[in-house]
Amino acid sequence: MIISLQSRLRIGVSLVGLALASPLTGPLTPAAAQEAATAQATPPSQPWAHDASDVPVDADIRFGLLPNGLRYAIMHNDTPKGKSSLWLRIDAGSLMERENQRGLAHFMEHMAFNGTKNIPENELIHKLQRLGLQFGADLNAGTTFDQTFYRLDMPKNDEESIDTGLQVLREQVSAALMDPKAIDEERGVVQGEDRLRNSPANIIGLKLFDAMGAGTLLPKRMPIGDMEVIRTAPRERFVEYYQQYYRPSRATVVAVGDFDVDAMEAKIKAQFADWTPRAADGPEPDLGQIVPHSLETHSFVEPTLSPSVSINWIRPPENKPDTLANRRDDVVSDLVVAVLNRRLGEKSRMDNPPFLSAQGGGEEAYRTLRMATISGTFVKGKWREALSAIDQAARQLTQFGVSQAELDREINSRRTSYQEAAKAASTRNTVNLAGQLVFAVNNRTVSTSPATTLEIFESAVDGLTAEKASAVARTIFAGEGPIVSLMSPDPVAGGDVALREAYDASVKLAVAPQVAVPPKSWAYTDFGTPGKVVSVGKPDLLGATTYTFANGVKLSIKHVDFDKNQISIGLLTGIGERNFSPDKIDPRTTALGSIVSGGLGRMTVDEVTRAFNGKRVGAGLSTLGQRFLLSGGTRPEDLQLQMQYMAAIMTDPALRSNEFDKAIASAPIGWTLAHSSPDGVFGVEGNSLISGGDQRVAFAPPAVTNSWKLEPLRDDIRRMIDSGPIHIVIAGDMNPDEAVKAVASTFGALPPRPDYNAPAPGSDHRSFGTPNKEPVLFTHNGLKDQSLGSVTWQTSDVIGKNGKLTRQLSVLKSVMQLRANDVIREKEALAYSPRVGEFYSPDYAGFGTLQSTAATSPEKLPAFYAAIDSIVADLQARPISADELKRAREPMIEHSRQSLKTNYGWYRLMLGAAYEPGSINDALKDVEVYESVTPAQIQQLARQYLSPDKAIRISVVPSAEAKDSKALASGK
Repeated sequence: MIISLQSRLRIGVSLVGLALASPLTGPLTPAAAQEAATAQATPPSQPWAHDASDVPVDADIRFGLLPNGLRYAIMHNDTPKGKSSLWLRIDAGSLMERENQRGLAHFMEHMAFNGTKNIPENELIHKLQRLGLQFGADLNAGTTFDQTFYRLDMPKNDEESIDTGLQVLREQVSAALMDPKAIDEERGVVQGEDRLRNSPANIIGLKLFDAMGAGTLLPKRMPIGDMEVIRTAPRERFVEYYQQYYRPSRATVVAVGDFDVDAMEAKIKAQFADWTPRAADGPEPDLGQIVPHSLETHSFVEPTLSPSVSINWIRPPENKPDTLANRRDDVVSDLVVAVLNRRLGEKSRMDNPPFLSAQGGGEEAYRTLRMATISGTFVKGKWREALSAIDQAARQLTQFGVSQAELDREINSRRTSYQEAAKAASTRNTVNLAGQLVFAVNNRTVSTSPATTLEIFESAVDGLTAEKASAVARTIFAGEGPIVSLMSPDPVAGGDVALREAYDASVKLAVAPQVAVPPKSWAYTDFGTPGKVVSVGKPDLLGATTYTFANGVKLSIKHVDFDKNQISIGLLTGIGERNFSPDKIDPRTTALGSIVSGGLGRMTVDEVTRAFNGKRVGAGLSTLGQRFLLSGGTRPEDLQLQMQYMAAIMTDPALRSNEFDKAIASAPIGWTLAHSSPDGVFGVEGNSLISGGDQRVAFAPPAVTNSWKLEPLRDDIRRMIDSGPIHIVIAGDMNPDEAVKAVASTFGALPPRPDYNAPAPGSDHRSFGTPNKEPVLFTHNGLKDQSLGSVTWQTSDVIGKNGKLTRQLSVLKSVMQLRANDVIREKEALAYSPRVGEFYSPDYAGFGTLQSTAATSPEKLPAFYAAIDSIVADLQARPISADELKRAREPMIEHSRQSLKTNYGWYRLMLGAAYEPGSINDALKDVEVYESVTPAQIQQLARQYLSPDKAIRISVVPSAEAKDSKALASGK
């Protein structure tokens, strides 16, 4: 849906903010189709949705039910090859908590990683790391209002990996120890998670949620919970929740991957069949009922808020079963909402628009309430205009519905997406498939194949008229209320009363039907005589072939079909960041965005999107250190059009100022938001400090941007884009001959381009900042209990022959991350998600960084720095163990191998080779280098690069304007 509660609130929390073995096979004969499903068994908490639905279930999924009530869904999928994803879902979340258990559903998720009957504390994660899983990326968990899930993405499908993964899941859900000492140690971690995720905007969002969810349990059971409960709950409350709700009848195992389905089914049965509950099933919660609402207005003023207005209608949930009829109805509703959002998007691109952005839609929330919303963001002083515009857009839709042309446009757009999905069904991603299965179970919907989804869509739109869709449009914005809200960083004279008066004034205004805008034909089909290829190189080390055209354009192509129907395209040209002086903030860096957002000389952005209806064509421009990158993605049938679009951008950008003007108008909002959190301030202030004061990475303050205009910059922007040779990279599921033809008729047909323009003085240099012993202090205006500490060391660039060194440093970084998790998160509970990052410049000699950062409370900053010093000192004093090295690099090795099993992975390698031709010799050496690193080398690298007196330390602490979270929540 377009507007989700998840976009308003933090409704779910997760654990982390953060030699080939033989395939899994077995000698078992295939089981009967649904042997376990018909057994006399303990009934599951919810039956499979397809058991009572006429929606065809995906025939490639094997469903089963064990006698103890546990359900399983198994699916073979070999994209990527050799990988599996194992999930275990518990049909219980924060809604099941009693008042004195608030937050324990999520806390229990943490404790499932902190020691089980057969796996000691810490060893659970270590076992999986040795198999190549990375904490956070590959092994994770999450808790929402109504479910808890555990996820293991196994990079290998050998017996050891699969057996270990299933054992871990079984232990987590049935044998967690919940040792009192471990609980006490984890309390600080959960509190750190709450602190990390909290913000003034979140606190105020919860106030609005309280109003909208009044009468229901939802606002009283936020998954993060009550910090007083987190601090004080005894072990007995954990055990009670665990035994009542962690039980086989509430469990569903989902396994998707490159394995034998019969063998996997046998393993699931062997691992989970003897699981028995230890207590009676916990009660289902009383979700409550929404209270009656008339018109309500709620204005909230807080300097760190992003300015927005919304109109909300609340009604009881429908909780409709998943049937073909209901799915067809949902298709029509979604199309109507798509029409609305298309209108709002086009309105936001008008000259002097009433809002910066707006969107509308509706959804059901956890079988408790149904909410319809239309909302918009605005620039300072224009909340009345934004409110009136979204009100009128909603009433226009309700009163006049949609036109047939608008409806057909959205049908074509959706049809393209569904058709693409059906064509690419054989290369669906394993992890995505597993997640979709889990959430289908949670949403009580049938898991369907892409082909079935397309068929349902076609049956829904067959004969669909604007009249029928308009009848549905009248039901979108209906219910109790409306509840009108205003979030403002500036004082609002009159508050709630002024908001009501503005809304009342708007609803008195008559609305007119949407004015029809006829589509304009695509205007860029002829770029001249197709260019001739004058040379074809031999396949390089990546297997790519490079063609050179008579005008100097180069094209590198590689056919890869790991992802069916997917093509990635990149165009490198110009000198990128070298256009700009490191001594000043340059408005042209922002103006470059208008190359795409400003539309084309003969077509506006909206005219282009209308012309591309039903096509998959798009592009975006990035500024790299030495080049501009125009990138896009498409499918084989649209490749010619994609190349025409990219050629039109490069040759005829209109550079209209609409989006540039909006960016400048909203700059004060961005500045305020950036200063409302430690992370935001670190991003604004830290990058330039670490980069030796380089203003090209600085964040421009409103005092600088408020005088920027696009008009005097246009010629310079065009000159930068028009200069320098072009090198195009295409990788994906396409016919190379067709790709050559598409480029020949577009970029190959252009006149030869001038050489690179002259760089700005000093633009080829970036230096590391001045090291310090005492942290440089910056302040934020968010919450008083939030701060951030950071230590950054200078390392190396990745230019020339430094590829091997930087890969070795990457292993050191991975070791540092393990230590940070063990010490800063687990042992000392200083931060929920300590981060260790790395950057190796391909552009600036000698510039590279390794950085450790943690969001913590202000009083814990000294302990954070002491912990980092201790970690570094230990790494320098003695070699790490072979086991720690294995746990650090195995995930790196597996991720590197997996990247070569995707179209995009090869595209990135090819783009890197085009950007820096010398890098191709190292492009495929990741695994070789990782495997060669020794404990002694890690020690040597730590001694060479992690010197305390060569580090930059930065602290971000609360300012005098920072807020107390409790006072803000209580309205003080």
